Amino acid sequence: MDFYSDHSFLETDHQKFEQYLAMVQRALGANRSIVGVIEIGSYAKGEAVPESDADTRIYATAPDAYLRLTMGRIHQSQSRMEVMDQAYARLEKEQGSLPVESRTWEDFSQPLSEALLREFGRPIDVGYTDARLVDLLLRDPGLGALPDFDLLQQSNVLYDPQGVLAGWKERLRGRKPPEIETFYRSRYLDALPFEIYGNLGADHADVYKLTHGGQIQWVKWAVRSLRDAVATKTWMQTGTFVYRKDDVLRWYQEHLPARFPFVRQIYRLKIDPLERKQLAERFLANAQECFAQFRSYMPELEQTVKEVGETESLPRI
Repeated sequence: MDFYSDHSFLETDHQKFEQYLAMVQRALGANRSIVGVIEIGSYAKGEAVPESDADTRIYATAPDAYLRLTMGRIHQSQSRMEVMDQAYARLEKEQGSLPVESRTWEDFSQPLSEALLREFGRPIDVGYTDARLVDLLLRDPGLGALPDFDLLQQSNVLYDPQGVLAGWKERLRGRKPPEIETFYRSRYLDALPFEIYGNLGADHADVYKLTHGGQIQWVKWAVRSLRDAVATKTWMQTGTFVYRKDDVLRWYQEHLPARFPFVRQIYRLKIDPLERKQLAERFLANAQECFAQFRSYMPELEQTVKEVGETESLPRI
């Protein structure tokens, strides 16, 4: 079967996607309607290798509850949880009182991903959110920076039967709300995302992710730090995100050539199949040695992101 670094088998094989959709529907439960599906991970960014998981995000709705999926790890900050609590309260005020049906990654996404792996022999990650909440927050970004503001614009659309996602994407085109700009600057340019520091030591998810996609979490967040810095900078300058691998590498080569060898080195840990495999083997044999290596990269990673924020040149991508 042909492999594409920017399109997973869910996008290229209609029959398998229909199977995937049916399994997700069963996991969500009766009276839960799937509005749309996007692919947000390595395939959407052109960074995938054959072992990469297909990282998908479901937009769903239900007549008897507001739907919410929370992360069980520390990666969802307390402040972020509070913002989402306020957003759901606003949703209830606008659209009527319904209970919030809350599930965690451990009790929904993980078992579903394991079932999908058994079915397809390939790792697939699944997250979901309530489509009504997304629509509300896209209309009023002042309620709090929403991941879907950039996810919708940096993804492959897999399913959009009623054109809801297309409508959202059109609504977002060229928009630069000041509340979103402030959030993105603080999260992606003023400092590295806090998640990367949490992956400088052992975590139970490391082995799980290695066996479901062959990826080390620090590497994922290091590449994401470099990518999101450029995406934020270009969006702030032009209203358009630059996020695909080839475009991001070209941006660094043109605008920060002194940092380009380091950026390319970090990317290779994720996108070069041989280096990725060798690093995974080393990690499983001696994780502490790998964490020491990652810590040695941190000063240059921090400096590189700082310089992205300081550059004044407009991108020519």
